[in-house]
Amino acid sequence: MKKQLLLLAMMLLPMVASAYDAYIDGIYYNFNTTNKTATVTYYDFYSNYDAYSGTINIPSTVVYNGEEYDVTSIGYGAFSWCTGLISVTIPNSVTSIGDYAFRYCQGLISVTISNSVTSIGDYAFSLCSSLTSIIIPNSVTSIGEGAFDICSSLTSIIIPNSVTSIGQSAFRYCSGLISITIPNSVKSIGDSAFENCSVLESVKLSDKIQIINKKTFYKCSSLKEITIPASVQYIYQEAFKGCSNLECVKALPETPPYLYEDAFSNYDILLYAPESSIATYQTTSPWSKFTSFLTLSGDEPQTPQCAKPTIKYIGGKLKFKCDTEGVTFVCQYAPPAYQSVEDDEVSVPTTYYVSVYAKKEGYLNSEITSQEIDVRGIQGDVNQDGKVSITDAVSVVNIILNDGDK
Repeated sequence: MKKQLLLLAMMLLPMVASAYDAYIDGIYYNFNTTNKTATVTYYDFYSNYDAYSGTINIPSTVVYNGEEYDVTSIGYGAFSWCTGLISVTIPNSVTSIGDYAFRYCQGLISVTISNSVTSIGDYAFSLCSSLTSIIIPNSVTSIGEGAFDICSSLTSIIIPNSVTSIGQSAFRYCSGLISITIPNSVKSIGDSAFENCSVLESVKLSDKIQIINKKTFYKCSSLKEITIPASVQYIYQEAFKGCSNLECVKALPETPPYLYEDAFSNYDILLYAPESSIATYQTTSPWSKFTSFLTLSGDEPQTPQCAKPTIKYIGGKLKFKCDTEGVTFVCQYAPPAYQSVEDDEVSVPTTYYVSVYAKKEGYLNSEITSQEIDVRGIQGDVNQDGKVSITDAVSVVNIILNDGDK
């Protein structure tokens, strides 16, 4: 059985490895005879090392069997492992660069991408260690997973406003990348997108992203500061872990984003936050672990005060409300002056004076709210014995002050 499987695999191997239809003017192609389109492809996926070298200018059209075909794509692994390839010009007819298209082209110095290309595939330029810069045209909308993974000579890259997504590990281990600006068109950035970009000093994030994913800037050891856009709602595990030179974080969201505790490896740094919500950052874990806080304008934060509470008396119950969440109410009331009628009977006052303030750890106590409460409607004969006793009067007070919905 094993021999039969091995024989079958050997029979199929040439079908997979040698997949081109024609070799024309130094370039291998596959053709779609229905749509009259051509795709640049490889010579042999398992031995493609010398298939292309030097400078390659891909034509916009090619003639095959007497018919003209538009060259519309760079296929899967077309130039992969061509270590002698130096430069490539991609024509305006091409709309996509496939997965692994230029992977491990270690001698590739420059690539001219036409403004017709809309997508750059997964690992398309990974391990292109001599590629120093690349201009991504405005037509591109997506940059695939690992697209520039491990491009150690790449020092700068321009991402156009057309791009809406940057794939997982897209620029991972780009050890020469110094700075990058992510345009506001970008809505998502994949895990580990800039992991181990060890000389990356500055990053401007899109104000459309809602999530900073796992290990997005993991071990970006030269990064000194980062600004969290106002749109961000979640910051996941190890997003900034290993950023050993990080000095400050500027958080723009009014509501602190959900933050995993290991998103930062060091909280002994400065956090800037909006003045209106800096107290919330100071009291919300793990944001509260930052050792220093300033407002976005650079001012020292003032100790916040709990909002002044309100008192309502509805259906025999007192109800306290405060706009500051998580407070504790401290209630005081003026005891009624009982007036004896008989030995065991009193007249119960109909008016009580209630005051309340709110308190919370890390906040100043609120101002005191005082209100006169008319308790007619619940006072009376608690024991239903025909008399209003001192015991009944005490029960009335307990109903008002202790059984109320606070």
